[in-house]
Amino acid sequence: MLVAEYIVTTALILGLQLFYGQPNMATMLGLVSYTLLILAHSKLDRQVNLKRALGLLFFLNLGILAYIVLRGVVGDVALAAPYAILILVSTAVLVISRRIKLATISTLLIAVVYLFSIPVNEKWPMFLVGLITTLAVSHGYVYILDTYNKRRGEPGPITLLRAFLSLWLDGDPTPLEGVLMRSAETMNFSMEVLWFKTSSGASALLSLPFHPGPLKNMGGSNITGILMRRNVMCFHGPSSHETDIVLGRDRDRIVEAIVNSYSPDKELLTVRASRMIEVKDGPVLAKGFRIGDVVIISVTASPNSMEDLDPEIALEALKIARKNGFSSCIIIDSHNSLSGPPLDRETVKIHSLRAIANLTRQLSDEPLREALIGFSRCDLPLKPHEGGGGGGVAVLAVKAGQYTQVLVLVDGNNMVSGFRDELVEELKTKLDVDSEIATTDTHEVTGLRPGRMGYSPIGEVKPDKVKSTILHCVERALKSLRRSSYTLETVVVKEVKVLGRSLQRIDKIVDENIKWGKIFPYMAIAASIVAALLIHL
Repeated sequence: MLVAEYIVTTALILGLQLFYGQPNMATMLGLVSYTLLILAHSKLDRQVNLKRALGLLFFLNLGILAYIVLRGVVGDVALAAPYAILILVSTAVLVISRRIKLATISTLLIAVVYLFSIPVNEKWPMFLVGLITTLAVSHGYVYILDTYNKRRGEPGPITLLRAFLSLWLDGDPTPLEGVLMRSAETMNFSMEVLWFKTSSGASALLSLPFHPGPLKNMGGSNITGILMRRNVMCFHGPSSHETDIVLGRDRDRIVEAIVNSYSPDKELLTVRASRMIEVKDGPVLAKGFRIGDVVIISVTASPNSMEDLDPEIALEALKIARKNGFSSCIIIDSHNSLSGPPLDRETVKIHSLRAIANLTRQLSDEPLREALIGFSRCDLPLKPHEGGGGGGVAVLAVKAGQYTQVLVLVDGNNMVSGFRDELVEELKTKLDVDSEIATTDTHEVTGLRPGRMGYSPIGEVKPDKVKSTILHCVERALKSLRRSSYTLETVVVKEVKVLGRSLQRIDKIVDENIKWGKIFPYMAIAASIVAALLIHL
């Protein structure tokens, strides 16, 4: 598509310049020159592949066309130049940071090729002065913005943009990690991991005390997929984006601490479980069961839309559980319904705590039965840009006497409202099991597609295939039911770098510099016109 658009705009430029009586050879020389320049740029900078180079050429052509159309209004001024220069300076991650000479040569060559490709009548000295002024203003604008922010101890907008593009376009999180580390905060995390051992092997369940973000493969975004592939069901716990893990090495430390918390030599307890029961309070539904003196509770507002549960809920739930005789409480934010405006967070918090309190009281009276445990994991029929994380689907099946219940974890970021309810009903109808369906809230799939949310929630793409995969995975878990033993292990990981309040700071930086960015083209063109008028006078 971009090839056709580039050819069409190039043809229009040639046609309009011939219409104005410009020499065809000079025009062709200019067009060929800057085309070769951008294509060479794409070979020297891994951030700019052929498709992106063609996109840049198309954008430059639009600028030239705008100039040609408005030439009678603005005079012989390079209208597209500030845009072209700003793009080269801002997006060339490696060229600017590691090959500063090449960046300077690139922008100077842009000035030369524009001189050939844009009609300038007989006033080329005015045009050249205007173009050089635009070049100086463009570089000065970038320098001042970055310097101003750095003096305030904050990342400059161009530095931030380059770092983001390095992650978004090339999958390299290192530059953005470096930027965010300047204002990252340090936290210690404590997690309780419930390990099950059967003749088929070991599997685990936990609720993450941090948020799996910020996006793509940066920091803790893909930790859920990594753990699920190692037979650890890592549910989304009450948390906020302030606990997004910044560094990949911290993510790896957490993964190893969790996986290594299981020791086959440790004395394990026989699994005795209750049936799964549910309590509704307002828009909130809490479902749970107990294993020994550990209570496992999931919270959802489905089919209402709901944001992340308040982190305070996990602390309050533990207090409530201990008052009712339990030693531990694993709270799961099911994260399985988001299509419209979410419910008010404070309202959700109030109803969640009421439902949790009611449910734990009922579970404390539930009889325990020796239980069978089954586990399975299957890949999703979705690619990351379709909303499917690398962990796929994991299922924990618990059969306590005549009751069978399953926890289903899908490695995705949220779920289309109503899809969870369809799955729960289908599992009850076809397999006669009580169930809860949750997503991990992985941000491995975030930022991969344009749109309102930047990702596809589970159930939006290939819903029928996703349903059949989940049913198949549950069937496998039921077939793997075995006598089991368990242990609850506490894992502590210290000095983990998280976004903290830097998230608000970055939002503020972006908002401030968008305002300044909007005036940049007018400022550059105005400077160019003033310089041209001065030289003319």
